[in-house]
Amino acid sequence: MEITKVEAIPITIPWDSSRVQDGETVPGSEGVLIKLHTDEGVTGIGEIGHTDLAYTSDSQESILGFIKQVGPEILVGADPTNYGRILSELDEWSKYSDYAMAVIDCALYDLIGKKLDIPVYELLGGLAHETLELGWVIGYGTFDTPEEAAHIAKEVKDAGYKSAKLKVGRGSVEEDLACVEAIRDTVGYDLRLGVDANGTWDYFDALRALRQMEEYDILLCEQPVPWDEPDNLRRLRQQVDIPICADESATQPGDVLSLIEDDAVDSLFIKLAKVGGIRKGQKWLSIAEAAGLPVMMGSMVGSGFETAWQAHFLFAHEWMGHMEQENVGNLIVNGQFESVENPITDDLGQNPGFPKVENGYMHPPEGPGLGVELNEDLLAEYACEDLDPVIIK
Repeated sequence: MEITKVEAIPITIPWDSSRVQDGETVPGSEGVLIKLHTDEGVTGIGEIGHTDLAYTSDSQESILGFIKQVGPEILVGADPTNYGRILSELDEWSKYSDYAMAVIDCALYDLIGKKLDIPVYELLGGLAHETLELGWVIGYGTFDTPEEAAHIAKEVKDAGYKSAKLKVGRGSVEEDLACVEAIRDTVGYDLRLGVDANGTWDYFDALRALRQMEEYDILLCEQPVPWDEPDNLRRLRQQVDIPICADESATQPGDVLSLIEDDAVDSLFIKLAKVGGIRKGQKWLSIAEAAGLPVMMGSMVGSGFETAWQAHFLFAHEWMGHMEQENVGNLIVNGQFESVENPITDDLGQNPGFPKVENGYMHPPEGPGLGVELNEDLLAEYACEDLDPVIIK
């Protein structure tokens, strides 16, 4: 088997409703979809959600540039069944281009699963869970007032979810506290509630906010301070009674090891795009599991491809059942909390086998590979007009 052609297509996946973040309207998830064609007619598809220079250090342009370089050197002509070797070579090239490596990882696993006619989770050891509990994200740009945040929390609880996480840190500490208080006043304490500052607080704001939030029974605080301040994560952990979770500070496996050695966090947060894909994600997760640190998975708000890719990882690893998971990207894109009573049909995935969600729980993906076939009509609609695709033969 041989890879004969690589296509990388910049896309924007429109959200059910646009969001305003930092005064700018964000219409959707700006990412890249990749196709790996082979001489046997099997094609692997990869798509992993929104690019964000501040979060992943990658943009659409940088991903396309990376693929343009590695395509002729590593991909075209390679036997994809040797995907471990290919991913190791990509890792040597990528350095901090983990997002670019991840989209290739996604397509390779899809391709091999299709070739063998098995779901990706079987490549990873089989099913470790029959269902997984999900948590919802009350994200930036989805609310402007405490009342709106509380309304979303009520919708989340009514949809069967037992956990939600509130994005904080874009306004004042007082505004964040008002949102937390409004949520507790509206839904009570049956809904587990976490907060995520995405590294926007400085140490003193984080200390002040978390001390005042302690009375509201906060599940955890994700990335309270900037990514390059791991020592302040440790200091905060010593000062407050809310568990501290690292996201942006825990990108490389070495970052995870350092946080563990410094006793800086109570839990860790992973996205496969952030860490470079399934293969690097397994290394990352093994370190966390060895230290006994629970891990939560989020999403880059992509299509059913990203959701399915991550679901295969989640369902194949027992350790991922120790926390609720936030792999809800395609639900966010489509503006719904479940996909059983209202199946998602308007997605890049045609007749998608991506995991079904009901009452706050996810079921395993179905079908060979990722279980998702590409909707070519929507791909043409979502393709960016101001960026050219990269095609390598």
